[in-house]
Parts: sequence; structure tokens; C-alpha cells
Amino acid sequence: MKIIFEKSVWFTVISTLCLVVVTLFAVIGCDKSETPQKDTLRGSKWKLVGIGSLDKIDLQELEPKDCEKCYTLTFDTDNTFQTFSSTNNLQGIYKANYSTQTIQIVDFGGTKINEFGGGNLYVEPFWGKAIQSFSLQADELRLYYDKNKKYLLFKSLE
Repeated sequence: MKIIFEKSVWFTVISTLCLVVVTLFAVIGCDKSETPQKDTLRGSKWKLVGIGSLDKIDLQELEPKDCEKCYTLTFDTDNTFQTFSSTNNLQGIYKANYSTQTIQIVDFGGTKINEFGGGNLYVEPFWGKAIQSFSLQADELRLYYDKNKKYLLFKSLE
């Protein structure tokens, strides 16, 4: 009878250890403390924070700053996007490769009312189809241009 009791204790100890290990893996695997990363631009809305450069620390904020609609960028659920500069409604078609984080503006157009403030600085990378790559985090989007030396920095509106 003693042997049966030792096997039961041994079995209980092993079972308990396995249960603890599986529980730890489940808790660690389900940790939501990190900010989730978006995997697509589709259906997202953004507001420009400023224009950055890899050789400068400060961001250049564009005027007008008090314009809610200015410098917004919306990616539709297909491969089209809409944006608004300081005065113009603009739209385009893009192709994005999420594994290489490259992006290509395939087509771009819109109204051409004279820009003011920083409007020209904002639209130049779009009109010139110069945007080449991007980085996408949960609440931040960077569109790189000028051989990836400059970028438009956006914050999420969602």
C-alpha cells in the first residue's frame, strides 16, 4: 500500500508542476501591457504632428495649427486615401508592402488652391510621389521621403 501512496503523491506533484508551467505560459502569452502594433493602413485616420528630418532633433510644426481639418490623412478600406492640406482636398491611390514597410503613391490629385502656412511643405511629398517607406505603430505613422531622410509624423485620430 505504501508504493501506491508514493505513486499518487508523485503523480500529484508532476501534475501540479505541469499545470503551473502551462498557466505561466498562458499568462505571459496573453500580456496586453505592450502597445499593439497595427498591421495595416486601411481604415485609419491620422493628424500631422510635424515634419521631421533624420539629421535634426526638432519637428517642424506647420501653420495653421488651430485648423482641425488641416493636415489630416485618411486611408480608406481599399488602397485609396484622402488628405486635406491648408486649403486643398486631395486624394490618391497607394501600394504598401507591410513586410518591407515600403509605400508607393501610384496616383495623386485634388484641388489646387494656393496653399498658405505650411501647406506646400505638406503636399510636396504627395504631389512628387516621393514617399518611399513608412513606419506604423499603434498611434504613430511616419511617411518617409527624400531618400528616407525626411518624414511626415502623424498621430492616430482613433
